[in-house]
Amino acid sequence: MKKDLRFLLCEPFGGLKKDTLDELENVVKDFSVSFSRFCARNYELVSFDLWESRDVPVRYTTEELYNKFIKSYDKKSN
Repeated sequence: MKKDLRFLLCEPFGGLKKDTLDELENVVKDFSVSFSRFCARNYELVSFDLWESRDVPVRYTTEELYNKFIKSYDKKSN
């Protein structure tokens, strides 16, 4: 996912400097997390409890879920 995102950010411009691309990537991440928080606050998706083991639910922040999503997407792409 990270490679795809960086390509999509860079492609319309025919290439970008690494620092510029890093900043754009941060903007996309911040927007994604902000949008998720907006949805959670305004549409009563108040809790992200996931059962990673049979006994204990684990609560994640939106940013932690975003990072998990990126990792799982990267694994599927490889």
